[in-house]
Amino acid sequence: MRLSVARAMRALGALAAVLALSAPLGALAQSGQVLINQVMLKAQQGEAEAGFCATTGWRVETPATLAANTRFYDVARVGSAKTFVDTAGSYCAYLRVEEIYSDAGRRCVRVQMWSCKIGGSCASGTAQGCRGDQMYDWK
Repeated sequence: MRLSVARAMRALGALAAVLALSAPLGALAQSGQVLINQVMLKAQQGEAEAGFCATTGWRVETPATLAANTRFYDVARVGSAKTFVDTAGSYCAYLRVEEIYSDAGRRCVRVQMWSCKIGGSCASGTAQGCRGDQMYDWK
């Protein structure tokens, strides 16, 4: 009987450690969702960016990250999503893949995007891109 109690105590201790470690991850996910909700609302209402992008901490995409950016679309499925700050276009965004299709033998994606132009206004819309030699050609 004593052995079972000791085993149960160890199991409870391990569970408590896992829960303690996972709490910050849950908080991060929740704060990430709050930021996504904010950019979506700002875009839907056409609000000013007003420094929002600087507060997100989202991954920065540059010409140097082109391969990783392209890889996202190469493996994306309907529902795949990402947040980022684009330094070339000077905006931050949340986008979600809405459709995957083929056009002239090329992989294509249609995305819904909610974005804020740094120092400008926020908006939402769709974009379509098809795989080119090194990246996706967007229209």
